[in-house]
Amino acid sequence: MRKIHAIWGAAAGVFVLAGVILCALGLRHGVLLVKTDHDPSRTVGEFFGALAADEPETAYGCLSNYKTLGLENVPRTEDGAMLLNALRDNRRCTLLGAAQRHGDTARQSIRLRFLDLDALETSILSGQFADIPSALDDAETLCAEAELTLTLRFDGESWKIVMDQALLDAIQGHTPGEGAA
Repeated sequence: MRKIHAIWGAAAGVFVLAGVILCALGLRHGVLLVKTDHDPSRTVGEFFGALAADEPETAYGCLSNYKTLGLENVPRTEDGAMLLNALRDNRRCTLLGAAQRHGDTARQSIRLRFLDLDALETSILSGQFADIPSALDDAETLCAEAELTLTLRFDGESWKIVMDQALLDAIQGHTPGEGAA
């Protein structure tokens, strides 16, 4: 009888030690395993779908580190409203492969097509177009593309996009890395 108790006691000790080691690893390295059926790429699709549908609150719900991008602000001028609409109407996101998941972090590569406001400004200043409305009539020629890798974090309930400067630039109509002129 004592031999059986000793075996169970030793097994319990091994399990306790393994638990302590896993807890220490978790404290040092963060979450090691995230079990979720939610695909991080769905969040990317939801974010860009909300931008296209002019639903800023839904878009903000997909972000981990931004509460506003100014999308809910009403432009003060007719030209401003036209630019905002053109930015929204000319933005296209294409997923490049599947999201790469590592614990509570994921990376998703995308190709983002957007209206390049710097090119629009240059085309007006150079005389190619007389004004904003005439430039926007030919908005297709003023679009640019950028390949970006988005970082997402799992917050315990859902995946959230970590906004970075490159994504912010492209959403606002500027070539990533160049920002507003």
